[in-house]
Amino acid sequence: QMCIRDSRCGGRVGKALKATEVDPAERRDWIRKLDTQLRYYLHIDPDSLTDWEWAMRVNELLWIRKQEAEAVRQK
Repeated sequence: QMCIRDSRCGGRVGKALKATEVDPAERRDWIRKLDTQLRYYLHIDPDSLTDWEWAMRVNELLWIRKQEAEAVRQK
């Protein structure tokens, strides 16, 4: 595992980064993007949630982000 970031491993870093890029298209990688947002904004490990809990946290996250966007527009 450690070798992936070690320059002595012969260029595997670039290959790994390229292979794991997040697709910028809105409808691609949507679960991965939501999981990333749960980690970033709510400090929750999505892998520790049941499907029901995950859905609730995603809806809460989307509500929070909508409230933030509206507050910015009102300024």
